[in-house]
Amino acid sequence: MKNTLKIAITIDFNISPFSNGLQQNIIFLQKLLEGINDFESYLLFKGDPQKYKFLKKNCCKPINEILNKDSNDFDLIILMGINLNEKTIKKLKEINPELKIVLMQCGNQVAHDIDNSVYRNNLNSIMPPMKGLDAVWTLPQHDMNQQYVKNYFRCEKIIEVPYIWNNFFIENQITNQKINPENLIFKNDKSIIILEPNLTYQKSCLIPIFIAEEFERSYPGEINSCNVIGGKTMDNNDYLINLIISLDIYKKRKNFIKFQARMPFINAVLNYGSIVISHQIQNDLNYLYFDALYLNIPLIHNSRRLSNYGFYYENHNITEGAVLLKDCLENHKNNLNNQKLKSHDLFEKHSINNINNQKSYVEIIRSLIN
Repeated sequence: MKNTLKIAITIDFNISPFSNGLQQNIIFLQKLLEGINDFESYLLFKGDPQKYKFLKKNCCKPINEILNKDSNDFDLIILMGINLNEKTIKKLKEINPELKIVLMQCGNQVAHDIDNSVYRNNLNSIMPPMKGLDAVWTLPQHDMNQQYVKNYFRCEKIIEVPYIWNNFFIENQITNQKINPENLIFKNDKSIIILEPNLTYQKSCLIPIFIAEEFERSYPGEINSCNVIGGKTMDNNDYLINLIISLDIYKKRKNFIKFQARMPFINAVLNYGSIVISHQIQNDLNYLYFDALYLNIPLIHNSRRLSNYGFYYENHNITEGAVLLKDCLENHKNNLNNQKLKSHDLFEKHSINNINNQKSYVEIIRSLIN
């Protein structure tokens, strides 16, 4: 048994980690592994890591160098930000028969494939054949997909790994903006921000918009504005526009609902509001939720796994969501200390520094390699 294992994770630095959950997950995992004595962890990259000052440059290696000559240096390659096709996997294992290659499947593969099969027909987003994987790692919120993932990737070992988070990226945004984080707490308590990416039905602005509509019908004029962050590209969606123009928040409130470009979370809070209304389908764990709770701003959401935190409504229950909006306006500030204590426990549970999370990854990796 090797005392020290060399582990590499693939990443594409052409995609900003400040706007993409997968990129953040890669950095969190690398830093978790970096904190384990028996592991050496690296990022196999394409793009330019130089613009990210928070990275240790000696942990970054161009992926082409590894594929061409240095695969013997590694015991494990984790495919996250860059995938490899079947031919490349076979070649790497011929060079280094001891090498293990796993795919970290962070997204909801079933929903992704249904969405593209029925609606999008986007060939660029299809996963390449990857026969030869030693395991596929999945996250807890996608446990219902394990049989599909097993069949899709032709891999018998489907292993659930811990969901991890760190305050690193949100603190980095605060530092870059040169602001006191205390000033972000409920800064604009009369404006809603919706921050779903709106790329698929899994994380969409529709239910939050209807929660705002339900609230407006009961309490007209009480909320100042509703800003859909990341919704700018939906301006030309005739179906969505026709849904919205039938609503009171459009017909009776001039310039109330606005569609904004995608931006970092802190920028959205500073400029557009600090009541976050969110909605997801089968994606219960979301870095947006952790960041909002970390800033102690009100979070109205439907994540069953986080139902004890923020303001939780079930499934698509817009009436319940509207009631919670009223509740957060009246009571969030009064319950702030209790919310902070509860959230602290959540952050500890999922922390990259949590000994249980580190131990789980050690056990999973050691059992795979040995």
